[in-house]
Parts: sequence; C-alpha cells; structure tokens
Amino acid sequence: MDVSPNALYLHLLADLGDRVEPGCPSWSIDSTTEQVFAYCLRNSLLKKYNSEDNPSDEACDAALKKFIAINGRCAEWSFSTVESSLDEMLLNGVKAEVERFWYKGGLTPLVSDVRELFVNGRSGPGASLSARDFDFYTKMFDSPLSGTKDLPVIWERCVSMNGLFAEAEASRRLVHGFSEVDSSRYSFVNKTTTIARGICTEPTINMWFQLGLGAILERRLSSYFKINLATQPDLNRVLANVGSKTDRLTTIDLESASDSMSLGMLKWLLPRSFYSLLTYLRCDKTLLPNGSSLELNMVSTMGNGFTFPLQTMLFSCVVSSVARFLDVHLEKSNFGVFGDDIICPREITRTVIRVLTTLGFTVNSEKTFVEGPFRESCGTDYFLGVNVRGVYIKRLRTQQDLYVAINSLNRWSAISGIYLNSTVNYLSGYVKRKLYVPLDESDDSGLKLPFTLLPHKKLNKRGCAPYRKYQASINAFYILGEHVWTFRDQVPRNYNPSGLFLSLLFGCIRGCRVTLRQRVTQYAVRDKITPCWDYLPPRPHDDLHGHLGFKRYVDACTWNLFDSSFGIAL
Repeated sequence: MDVSPNALYLHLLADLGDRVEPGCPSWSIDSTTEQVFAYCLRNSLLKKYNSEDNPSDEACDAALKKFIAINGRCAEWSFSTVESSLDEMLLNGVKAEVERFWYKGGLTPLVSDVRELFVNGRSGPGASLSARDFDFYTKMFDSPLSGTKDLPVIWERCVSMNGLFAEAEASRRLVHGFSEVDSSRYSFVNKTTTIARGICTEPTINMWFQLGLGAILERRLSSYFKINLATQPDLNRVLANVGSKTDRLTTIDLESASDSMSLGMLKWLLPRSFYSLLTYLRCDKTLLPNGSSLELNMVSTMGNGFTFPLQTMLFSCVVSSVARFLDVHLEKSNFGVFGDDIICPREITRTVIRVLTTLGFTVNSEKTFVEGPFRESCGTDYFLGVNVRGVYIKRLRTQQDLYVAINSLNRWSAISGIYLNSTVNYLSGYVKRKLYVPLDESDDSGLKLPFTLLPHKKLNKRGCAPYRKYQASINAFYILGEHVWTFRDQVPRNYNPSGLFLSLLFGCIRGCRVTLRQRVTQYAVRDKITPCWDYLPPRPHDDLHGHLGFKRYVDACTWNLFDSSFGIAL
C-alpha cells in the first residue's frame, strides 16, 4: 500500500485551511474552539504514525538514552540533599500518609505473608522470560518457569497448598523444569515517531507475585482513597472537563514516572516491610538490547506487575498529604489519580508539584495544565468543556487500518463541525474492497455509513439490513482427544491435564480452544444482518448520541466522502 504520510498531511492542511497558521506550533489563549480542534488534529494525526511493526532505530536510541539517564538520576536521590525545612515537613507528611496506607487500622501491614501474593497472583497477558508463548496454559503449565533469587523455591511451597495446582506443577516441572535468571529483558514498542516506549519483560514467577501485590494495592486504593483503577479513567475525564470550565482543578502529568521511582527515595519513604517486599519481587538488573546488563536504581519499570498501582498509591499520598498540610478538603469531585495522571484542586497544585520534584519526578510541562481553559487527562483534551482531542493514525498498512482512519476522521468531523473532504477522499482512494457496515460496528470492520448514503439499500423480509464485514479471526490451539493440536505446527504432543483444568477455571479456555494473544490480527469476511443500521451508540465524551448527533454524523460522512466528479466517493 502506497499511502504517503507526507501527502496525507498536505491534504489535511488543505482541509484545515486558515484555521491554523503553518508556522504556529499550537493554539493560543484567545483561539476559538474550532481553531483548537484544528490545531489538535494537525498535531496529533501523524504523531504516532509508524509504517513498520517495530519502532525505528532512532526512536529506540532516544528511548534507551532517556532510560539510562533516568536510571543514573535515580541513583543520586537522598533525603540528605533536601535543604528546605518546608520540604522536609512536606516529605514527612507524605511518609506518614504512606504508613497510614500500608498499615490497616494503624497496626496490620497490608501484606504479612507471601502466600497472600500467590493467592492474588496471575500471569498477565504479555510475554514472560522463558515462556514459550503468551497464553496462560502455555506460559504456566507448558514452559520453563523463570524466577530470580529464591522465588522458585517459594513458588513450589505456595503451589503445594493447592492439590490441583501441585499436580499441574509436578507435570510441568517434569518436562520443563525451572530457568534461573538474574535480570529482566529490556525492549521497545511503538510510542511516537521520535521516541519509542521501553518495557521490561519480567520472569514468570516474579510477574505472578508482582501482580498479586498489585491486586492487593488496588483493593487498598479503593478502600483508602476511593480510587477504583477500573473506573478511575472515566472519573478523571469528568474532572478534566470540570477543570477546563471552572479553572478550579488542574491536571498534572509526569515524564517517565514509572522509571523515576528511585530505590533511595522509596527506602526512605516506605515502611521497611513494604520496601523489602518490593525489592524482593523486583529484578535488580535488566538486559539491554546490545547484550549488556544494567544495574537498576529504580524499583520497577514498565512491565513490572506492581508498577502502576504503586505509582497511583504514591501520587495519591502526595496529593492527600499536601491537602492535609494546607487544610484543603479532598473528595471525588476535586481529586483523582490514575498512574501518573494527577488531578487536584488548583490551590494546592504548586505545592504538589514541589513535592513531586523533591521526590525526584519531572513534571511534563507540555501535558500539565495549571490554569486556563484547557485540561488533558486519560485520553481526553478539554477546552472550555469540549473534548477537542485529535485523531492518532498509528499505521496505514492494511485495509482495516484505512477503515479505522476514515471512520475516526468522520467521527471527528461530526464532533468538531470541520469537514475533511480532501483528507478522507485521499484515504478512501486506497480502499480496495469497500464493505459498508452499520454505525454500531467496530471501526476496523468496514466503512461506517448512514443507511441513506449506502449505494445499495437492501432489507430482508423482516426489515433487517444484510451486510458483510471484516471480523478478526480467533487465534487459538485446540484440545482434541488425548492430544493438544498447536496452532504452530499442527502435530500432536503430550499435554498437562491439570494445567488445562486450571486454565479453564481461570477463564482462559472456551470450549475446546485455548485462545492466544495475536501478534498480527487476521481478518475474515463474515455475513451479518442488523435491524437498526443507523443506531449510533453513545461513546463517552463525544456527544454524538441521539437525533442531533446522528444528523451531525450524516453531514460529516456526506461532506467528507463527497467527490466533485463522482458525487459520494464510495
């Protein structure tokens, strides 16, 4: 496919016209909402675009240099370097808040036995060191188990508590055994065009216990701060909306927050039992892509199972302790933390940033908004109460990628009122097989068009509209008779019956299929019917549901897909 990102960008500039100044990096405080929409789309459209599956060498180099620099900075943190008495008081307040979080009722530590971590643990959806694949069954019962320190010994003792698990582990150990490792493995995934995202692949046993601790921290976050990580993103978006309209709430974002939790800082800040548990479950080193080993001065990285709830806890304690110090009342309507996405009252923001900086974190000035009409949080960008977030096109290699891009741009046009005829027509020219699907289908299934714009309108005897769509194929291997037929080589092999039963109990088996995580999504065309083609389902924060929203969507599709020579470009 020969879609040119440069040509696409020129088409976009033509559509945006005089709403944006070519040499101006962004909107200004006196910009209209329409202009802010236009600038956000111009700056976002190709920001994360990559024509390859893997990030470029330049992006990886930039990420690695930043990671090594942050790791070096983590080694320098010490409480003795804090000079101001005010900073000492503020940090001691955070320390007291963390202790209250860790000790339930002021006496009982949150975790007192490693078996609690095992019971709450899981394998996670991603890769693990030494694992032969990503699925739960293969990772836990048909691969060598990897672990650091003496975690494999602790694993065996914990497994012995459950007869079925012990039987499954005995079968696995007989065939595969253990793989002792002393480090994680550092690698890269796509983030933006200029810098990749670095992640560490953890040993399997470490990850199980890390996720167990993460689950316990999540429950404590819910009971202590009323932060539920499953629903907090939506609450943060609501708070960002309120902040953009009232200017009373601020949004704070940090650079590489997960990599900036230094060992020295946490050793001073956390209760001893808490810190010891973290250091016991972490990897002391990571293996870099060039084969060298790097001693880690941070407690964890992206890829570690407790990183996200740990940083949510830490930043919540910072905001809570500062509010206590300044005698400001916190509640759900003015406080929210989701990872390093922090929202707090404006009157305590400067002090919160001061504490975060003293603890070794770096505030991302481009994504932190203390005053003015703009707020950003959890994938939404609010300007005076309107979500002006642009569209991010990550790739344009397949027909499904084109459908996602076109449908996303049509939806953006409906929300913003800015039509993108040149941009959408340029993309639609590369669609080789046009499948028209209802408005409630997924973006990758086909071109979502209102019924009135369909080139061929058909209804069956029951008043339902038939259509064809792209549907992602299920990637799985099958359990048939006394063998497991793998998706790779399609040959029979011995399998672990107890492990399969446990996989069923964990919800990882449907029928006779063990579902696998797909590296590259495969699609097949499927025949479907619908009784409600024009049903536009409500999507959070886009305000397109209902009659008026549907009309805006029809107008956007009509104008975006209109071709002066051929009418609707379908």
